[in-house]
Amino acid sequence: MLWLLLACKQPDAAPRDFEAVVHDLWGHYAAADTEALRVDVRDLRDLVDVAALAAAPAEGTLSDLSADEAAAAGAPDVDPSVAVGLFSVGLVGCTPDEMERILFATNQDELYPTNYTAYAREYTSDKSAYDARETAALTWDGTYSVHIPLTGDYTSDILGGVHFVPDDAGADADADADEAAAAAGPYLLSTTVMPVPAVTDPPELVFDVDLQLEVFFPHDDGVVHFFGMWRNIDMPSGFGTDSEIGVTLILGGLHDWDDATTAICDEGRI
Repeated sequence: MLWLLLACKQPDAAPRDFEAVVHDLWGHYAAADTEALRVDVRDLRDLVDVAALAAAPAEGTLSDLSADEAAAAGAPDVDPSVAVGLFSVGLVGCTPDEMERILFATNQDELYPTNYTAYAREYTSDKSAYDARETAALTWDGTYSVHIPLTGDYTSDILGGVHFVPDDAGADADADADEAAAAAGPYLLSTTVMPVPAVTDPPELVFDVDLQLEVFFPHDDGVVHFFGMWRNIDMPSGFGTDSEIGVTLILGGLHDWDDATTAICDEGRI
């Protein structure tokens, strides 16, 4: 356990400009505003030091979502003020096309077998229209179950979706050809919203807020992955979101997701 205790350093707060972009992304995603999302992602990209991510992912804390922001995303009964806001930015070795197929895949339990004990998803919008690029967004309802070692189990109902922002041919006209191609996109965004508390066993395990935003934009070797999360979980072990150890474990899980997703693409499993 020594390595875990040494790792329990509270992450630094995000810069104010970064915070503003993240909250704009959340609102524009809820409004399904493709053009505003394009601007937001380009602003986010300009705030990320991609070269530094090759050495280590970035991470930190985020300010609270408001009740209005939660309601706009489909969770009007959720109080996000009790949640901890966290973010991670890392590299994933997948092409934008591979990344998109992973995001809308219904077999998440097969792609990430260590993450779920059960997973089910049903599209709630027209996937054929999304595939044909007749609509920018695809939505779904999902239910998944998780086992937390030495703690318990929970089952969560979620509202999920992905939003595709196509190439922007006019992006960064002054950049060189490779930089301009990466800057142009495509960009992918996804949200996962838990509208009601998870069902837990034992009942002392409380998981009542989980609001997630993901953004993917291209770079030379794959995609940069921003993962923002507002979560409240109280564990009998004491390692919930109100503890530094709990925060460290959650951020480590976000980094592990990037590695697992890279392996999916490296192994041709999508």
